Amino acid sequence: MVLIMKVRGISVFNKKPIEIEIKEGFIENINSLPKSEQKLPYISPGFFDIQVNGYKGSDYSLEDFSEEHLRNIITNLAASGTTQHIPTIVSSPLERILKNLEIILKAINSSTDIKETIPGIH
Repeated sequence: MVLIMKVRGISVFNKKPIEIEIKEGFIENINSLPKSEQKLPYISPGFFDIQVNGYKGSDYSLEDFSEEHLRNIITNLAASGTTQHIPTIVSSPLERILKNLEIILKAINSSTDIKETIPGIH
């Protein structure tokens, strides 16, 4: 049995009500809804941030950076609509930069969700 999820909202592109059908994680259809459905929340594609140093107390350049910090950044960004971003490490001691890059790379290689969220590193 294939589950089709339906999401309703107002399109940010044309400000008209739509219903999005999602099948196995992919958009299957986008259908128009009657104008009477105007009291829905806005719906848009996820945002892509090309430079994220950190967010809400976690930072890619922290001396004690960990995968937990990485997951906090991803979770908090997703809650604000950012579905992909480029982690940015600021000028720091070389050892810290290399250690933090290794943590990010290990997380990308061990988690499909993280890999889809982080398409590169700056």
